[in-house]
Amino acid sequence: MSYYQSLGYTDHLCPHAESYYEEAISLPIFPAMTDSDVQDVIDAVLETVALASQF
Repeated sequence: MSYYQSLGYTDHLCPHAESYYEEAISLPIFPAMTDSDVQDVIDAVLETVALASQF
């Protein structure tokens, strides 16, 4: 992650974590999310899945 690179961490320092990061999906979640925010995330995920299933 670029944040940690800015702190001086280099690639291949934590290979297992880096491997996980390459495959993980991080969805927005925070206490102030409105129902509209949640629906936006749901819509984006559904759209992405629909696009990916075309391949």
